Amino acid sequence: MKNSTLRHFFRAKRGELRSKSKNVLATHKGLRGSHREHACRVFLEDFLPKRYSVGRGILFDDFGHTSKEADVVIWDDQNFPRLNEGGHTLFFVNSVRCAIGVKTRWSTARWAETLAESKSVRDLVPHIHELDGVRHRLLILEHQVAALAAGGALEGVLLFPHHTATAAIVLDGGSRLDSETLKTVTPDPDDTLPDLTLLLEPGILIEKLYVEADDRILGFAGFHRLGSDALMGFVIKLQRSIEDRSGGMEDPQHFYESVDLGLDDVPVEGFRFQLSRPPAGAQTVYNRRFVREGALHGVEPAGP
Repeated sequence: MKNSTLRHFFRAKRGELRSKSKNVLATHKGLRGSHREHACRVFLEDFLPKRYSVGRGILFDDFGHTSKEADVVIWDDQNFPRLNEGGHTLFFVNSVRCAIGVKTRWSTARWAETLAESKSVRDLVPHIHELDGVRHRLLILEHQVAALAAGGALEGVLLFPHHTATAAIVLDGGSRLDSETLKTVTPDPDDTLPDLTLLLEPGILIEKLYVEADDRILGFAGFHRLGSDALMGFVIKLQRSIEDRSGGMEDPQHFYESVDLGLDDVPVEGFRFQLSRPPAGAQTVYNRRFVREGALHGVEPAGP
């Protein structure tokens, strides 16, 4: 039997966020929005490991590119500095695990803003170190052993790192949103669609996935209709996304080990889209042929 404590906790937190969103005393539009963004940051701070901090600000890369301001920035506080200037915070793109935009209510205009914010992060270029960390070295060793076992030789590995994750939280509205509607209002999904989108009121979680179809890898915008458990689903997927982009995590505790929401299944509802960039992972040159990471072991492509 799966733990019911987590369900009760996140359902209560969902109610708190909705209540805080609706019961804002300030009449100024900007102040009301800031209050709601602050409520989301406080919520995330409550469950993230202490190696991460939650703030807001602008991301930048080594080439001088900058993102639009993110309402919520989850970044590695233990291993990276930040720049505070005139009330604004600048984050090195490599330090950020996820940039999140918060919208009060669903509308096509607000969604267009969300897509622009997501793209501005997606377009940043992370600083890449050759054979960065133990993970890459183990990957090469794994493929060398597999090549030897198959009587061949590993000639090289092309590494495709994770892009900085993006997410969106919409506090109210969107109950009538479906995949066909989302498709019509989401141009260039691979470059603009957030990796995770939570519509809190109707309980919809939209996830950007990578799936195999006709010997090709395609993008898929999948709808999880989770109702009162949508906030928990968002946190589970956010936790996984952060861990995928972090090194040195030793046997962390996972929410999904305690609660089964069916998030490992590709949703039935959604739409496919063409990729403009390779998904994260590696490609090996194995006996002069490119083989996707894990192909020798039957591993499916990972999510964003």
